[in-house]
Amino acid sequence: LNGGTGTTPASGTKNYNESLTLAASTGLAKSGYTFGGWNDGSTTRNANDTLTVTSNIILVAQWSALSYSITYNGNGSTSGSTTSGSYTAGGVPYAIAANGFVKDGYNFAGWNTVAGGTGTSYVVGAGYSTASALTLYAQWSAATYTVTYNANGGSGSVPSAGSFVTGSAFTVSTNSGSLAKTGYTFAGWNTAADGSGTSVAESATNFTTTSNVTLYAKWTILSPQILFNKGSATSV
Repeated sequence: LNGGTGTTPASGTKNYNESLTLAASTGLAKSGYTFGGWNDGSTTRNANDTLTVTSNIILVAQWSALSYSITYNGNGSTSGSTTSGSYTAGGVPYAIAANGFVKDGYNFAGWNTVAGGTGTSYVVGAGYSTASALTLYAQWSAATYTVTYNANGGSGSVPSAGSFVTGSAFTVSTNSGSLAKTGYTFAGWNTAADGSGTSVAESATNFTTTSNVTLYAKWTILSPQILFNKGSATSV
């Protein structure tokens, strides 16, 4: 059976120049292979073919290796891709590919056969040599980013830096009255010093980021009124 499993077809005898019908492959198997016929040392013939017997013969099962696909799923990724591969039974093990997917706010944490991570885990570079197709799902862990505050020309103490974990609640700090700028009023925070970025209110709970970020104090210039009194003038 040449590495296959099942019951070996019965041996027998034939007279010189008699025809022999080769046994069927029913019940014969080899993991990762398909049956490819019988070989008598020089020629491979299909099951149920006939040959003329002129000598003692040993018929050896021939097996054709199957190829199995290895595909990758970004599992919620926001961009990127990872090239699929294949493993041929009996060949060199396939090396699990490096991740090419990106998920904003998350770090890649390996591959798993189940999207939720409850299957078999694989690390990059691991060898795969199983006679079956494989789909691997990217696993993601929430990233942590630092949120710092900048007085942006004001005076006083800025709030302490905070940590934003993707998927978790984060409350933006208030000014608490400690920052001030002559001629201006505090008007919240902005991701750009010149106010051209994203404005963020004090105590906001819907703030998100996918990188370390600095929030700059946003200042609104005061516009005092100037009043004129006509005094003793009879007209204005």
